[in-house]
Amino acid sequence: MQWTDLDTRIVTIAALTAVACAIPGTFLVLRRMSMLTHAIAHAVLPGLVLAFLVAGTVNVGVLMIGALVVAMLTAALIEGLTSRTGIEQGAATGVVFTAMFALGILLLRVFADGVHLHADCVIEGQLTLAATDRVEWLGLTLPRAAWLLLGVIAINATVLAVCWRPMVASVFDPDHARLQGLHPQRMHQLLMVMTAATTIAAFEAVGSILVVALFVIPAATALLLADRLVTILVLAIAIGVFSAFAGHVFAVVLPGPIAIAVLGDELGGRVTDTSSAGMIAVTQGLVFAAAALALGRDSLLRRRLRRRAVSRPGAQPA
Repeated sequence: MQWTDLDTRIVTIAALTAVACAIPGTFLVLRRMSMLTHAIAHAVLPGLVLAFLVAGTVNVGVLMIGALVVAMLTAALIEGLTSRTGIEQGAATGVVFTAMFALGILLLRVFADGVHLHADCVIEGQLTLAATDRVEWLGLTLPRAAWLLLGVIAINATVLAVCWRPMVASVFDPDHARLQGLHPQRMHQLLMVMTAATTIAAFEAVGSILVVALFVIPAATALLLADRLVTILVLAIAIGVFSAFAGHVFAVVLPGPIAIAVLGDELGGRVTDTSSAGMIAVTQGLVFAAAALALGRDSLLRRRLRRRAVSRPGAQPA
């Protein structure tokens, strides 16, 4: 593999996305709201269509504004259904995101059929294309998506630093936080805003599939490896960044040899690489599997080793 400047820019965008998603993603996983990102990432289609209908343009900035408005509406509807009707969070998420996604398809077919609204980019992402769209600012030239993600990281980190105590209290003991006047409901709403903004900022470059993976899998993996919140957050960021680099390398290096081994030289030789976004998500899945099976504090391997140790003659239970 010959590493190029384009490869560096692709990995940079993916790594910045991982950092941006890990900050709210850790709290979403701890609050058992992981699939909220899935709902937001798939429910923005009506926002894209409505933005096009109002502005009459497919400018990316305009479409992102429409998507952000609908993302916030989606989060509010899920919260409203959960609090007012008492239905389970996952059920409310399924109801809202399927209804919003279906509404988006209906609007697209009726009012914007044949207009390219980058729907394929929303699902699959365009890492290579995003890496070629560069902007110079303060004497530094970076992809436009990288500048946007740096801004999101700065905002998320600032919010977390300022609201650390009430945010943590609202996650682990909302009733006690309420008694202390820390306003857990406001912290919940703030987390929803962070999630929606991060999702919209990221999915144009990496696609909704990888956005959901970056929100959930690094944080879930970190939970298997640590039990302190700061450590979990740092590990989630590190796992996301590692997966961004390793996944892109695997996407370039592995498909050719694997295709030749499976399909033979004639057909397999035509395969050169695959989707970096997809391989990054696969890499994260492999890291999670390794943590669950062997590396985690309560992994299957460690459970088996503890059982063997206890079953030995004269061994004392831990």
